[in-house]
Amino acid sequence: MKEKIKAVVFDLDGTLGDTMDMCVANVYEVFEHYGVKPELGSIFETFGASEDGTFNKLLPEHAEEAFKMYVDVTRKNHHRCPAPFDGIKEIFDFLQGKVKIGLITGKSRQAARVTLGVFDLWDRFDEIITGEPLHFKKVEDMQNICEIFGTKPENSVYLGDMDTDIICANKAGFISCAAVWCDTTDKEAVAASHPDYTFSTTQEFLNFLKERV
Repeated sequence: MKEKIKAVVFDLDGTLGDTMDMCVANVYEVFEHYGVKPELGSIFETFGASEDGTFNKLLPEHAEEAFKMYVDVTRKNHHRCPAPFDGIKEIFDFLQGKVKIGLITGKSRQAARVTLGVFDLWDRFDEIITGEPLHFKKVEDMQNICEIFGTKPENSVYLGDMDTDIICANKAGFISCAAVWCDTTDKEAVAASHPDYTFSTTQEFLNFLKERV
């Protein structure tokens, strides 16, 4: 019999809500304010670290004020994504009080707080770990959250929508779960990263949890 799951840790953008396109549009809105038009590829290359790292790299002379503007723009534009995916809150309702619930995202804490506030999810986590501007650190974050929770990687789930999420979860020894219910997810890349489980709907993930929690 497989060991019971003791912790479920979520990614944010593209996993809890369909926010990826909005995030990119928000970044572009800030760059346009400064008359800068970076290539989309150069923006994506900075993702993984938090958004202030994007502005530090691509708009260094205005990085601090640009990041503050980005948080304001995120708040202003979040009506484009006013709620998490259908079924997400039911997952939290099921997990509450049964396991430790965490969030690990490369998103900045300021922007994550806006999104989770709009989704009414900020207070549903036992621990929230957000990104840093200088480097991508999800493997380290996964190790740290196990220490915080007092759980083992092998009975901890990480749910994410990108191949990098799965690669990091596998490196950290987590049960790697791919959420492929968002249109922005590159399903082929995620499959190539070898997740332990793949879920096409939130209901599929909830059914999995009901069997393992």
